[in-house]
Amino acid sequence: MVFCNGWYPNKVSNADPSMLALCPLHLTVIERSGKAHILFVRPSFVGQGSQALPVLKEI
Repeated sequence: MVFCNGWYPNKVSNADPSMLALCPLHLTVIERSGKAHILFVRPSFVGQGSQALPVLKEI
């Protein structure tokens, strides 16, 4: 699943254009034995040390 709100890429690109690849976000849903697991990269983890970190934490 790929998703994004257009407001966030604009804010991220203004703060740190190198972080723009984080949007759209990618989400993977895996079902095993009747349980669903959701996997994704937390933007706030990848953006440590970035000027865009406050916006990435919001995402």
